[in-house]
Amino acid sequence: MTKSTVPIAHAALLDILMKSLPDTIYFKDKDGQFIKINEQQSKILGVSGPDEAIGKTDFDYFPEEFAQEARQDELEIMASRTPLKSKLERLVKPDGKIKWLSATKAPIYDDADNTIGIVGISRDVTERQELDEQIVEMNQLRELLLDIITHDLKNPAGVTFSIADMALSESPEDEVLQIVHSTSQNLLEVLESTTILSQAAFGEKIPMENINLPELIDSIANEFDMALADAGMELDIKIPANIMINANPLIGEVFKNFISNAIKYA
Repeated sequence: MTKSTVPIAHAALLDILMKSLPDTIYFKDKDGQFIKINEQQSKILGVSGPDEAIGKTDFDYFPEEFAQEARQDELEIMASRTPLKSKLERLVKPDGKIKWLSATKAPIYDDADNTIGIVGISRDVTERQELDEQIVEMNQLRELLLDIITHDLKNPAGVTFSIADMALSESPEDEVLQIVHSTSQNLLEVLESTTILSQAAFGEKIPMENINLPELIDSIANEFDMALADAGMELDIKIPANIMINANPLIGEVFKNFISNAIKYA
């Protein structure tokens, strides 16, 4: 048994489309007057319903600059018969809040192929745009912090290393000087690697190299000799020789944190 269907008029299909989509939909004549809009567009205009905007233009609802730019776009669309796709529009509402819209517009024609107006669809992309702006601000802050680290901290660290290096040449057996020398050298190496630290913090790919793990841990342990002695603790390292790993040297910061926390809290 064949299922019968009832044809739906084009106008009814259009109404279904305009009510179903979350985007704003509007039709304008050649003079920029609204001839049909959906509920979403009426909310953007701030009117009680679609019928209230019929015969009105953007100039009746939007700031002059916004309305003028939109009108200029529509005149060019009708003249060139070329659609405008996904243009980002910045709308300042009467309460001062900013709304961002992604607008797509196209010319419409009559049966004689004459341009008689435009149809437009806009999507509210405010949340996405605000997120993009936050990402830009975060990147700017990251660059500022990197600049502070690489310049404001590198100079005093370099002075400390130079003084320790000079003093150590005169007293090579001085353990305190050895620790200051090696620690300031490590600090300079970390500052040189601030770009890598930044990449790691933001989940970006960082360069890897083959590292002898026992040698790395031994060098780190030497930095904590004095702190361990002051705490009355000993570091017992039990690791086979010549274990090679593929990592970034900054992995050493993990072991430094382990030892530092052990001294503080054990």
